[in-house]
Amino acid sequence: MSSNPEQDFVLKTIKGRDVHFVRFWFTDVLGNMKSFAVIPSELENAFEDGMGFDGSCVEGFCRTRESDMLAFPDASTFQVLPWRPESNAVGRMFCDIRTPDGKPARSSARSTWATCSTSGPSSSSFTSRTNIPPRCSTTAGISI
Repeated sequence: MSSNPEQDFVLKTIKGRDVHFVRFWFTDVLGNMKSFAVIPSELENAFEDGMGFDGSCVEGFCRTRESDMLAFPDASTFQVLPWRPESNAVGRMFCDIRTPDGKPARSSARSTWATCSTSGPSSSSFTSRTNIPPRCSTTAGISI
């Protein structure tokens, strides 16, 4: 077992709840959910070394010649999916996507958000704007 308590919790829960697959979730650059499944025996290795997949098949991730990507599951996001049966259960974890040399993938929304949110507005060109103006309406139907 790993030395990380969150990872230990995931591995014990998987054994205790009869989880047969764990979905690794991430998003493409357009925000669409992507995933692939791993079996429980692959998880310890995935926590340490990541799980490889072909990034060229994910919209906006990389060119074909740079297609190798690694998904590193975040144990703090583990959940057994409640809409699946209790026997042969399925879990899920969100993943950080990295290149084979260990660097965060530039096309990974999760990595980009982590970089922008920790660097602060003074050292980043990222500005969060909603572009939704406040709006009030009266009972007469006139917008103010």
